[in-house]
Amino acid sequence: MPYGSNDSVSGFNVVQKDNNNVVSVFAEELCVINGNLLSADVDMSAHVWSGIKEFYGSLHGQGNSIIGLRINDDTPNGFSLIDTLRKEGEIKDLRLENVSIDVNAELGVASFVSWNFGVLKNCSTDGFVQAYYPAGGLVGHNSGEILSCKNSATVAAVGSVGGIANYNYNLVADCVNEGTLSSGNGCGGICNLLGNGEIRNSINKGSLS
Repeated sequence: MPYGSNDSVSGFNVVQKDNNNVVSVFAEELCVINGNLLSADVDMSAHVWSGIKEFYGSLHGQGNSIIGLRINDDTPNGFSLIDTLRKEGEIKDLRLENVSIDVNAELGVASFVSWNFGVLKNCSTDGFVQAYYPAGGLVGHNSGEILSCKNSATVAAVGSVGGIANYNYNLVADCVNEGTLSSGNGCGGICNLLGNGEIRNSINKGSLS
């Protein structure tokens, strides 16, 4: 069942309970329709994230952080915090700190969302994203909106790399890349491939190679 679908239960708060249960607690309590609130920082560094395949709801970080998100080739449900954010979905006011992503087997590698059709607003990430195929700092493929977001993560891939999103087919606005980007097939400080999308009021401050 996709998280945030009409069959799920609403009204949970996402909080850290203890280090042994952080991942299961977070995944279970993210399964809501709307009103998901990250009520405190969550340290996930002791676990490899299992991933969320699809999300239709709202996740509000309230300025809090998910710390130590770890993703590798064994992650079963995509290669980001959320694999697919549907057009009804929204993530806002959330920080990902010290991410560690190392994936060689898939497209769309990124810290927040691999395939974005919804809204990502006022979010930031730092740490390290490494991939064989194309990768983005926050988003792999953007067909939604990315607003007022910042990437400070180092992003490296044999394929192409974008600081905010690798591919942009809709809107990226008021975003900043401060991360170091390296690629064997092209780098874009904000986006690598614009498609029919638009970039507004955004700036790259990171190095590209």
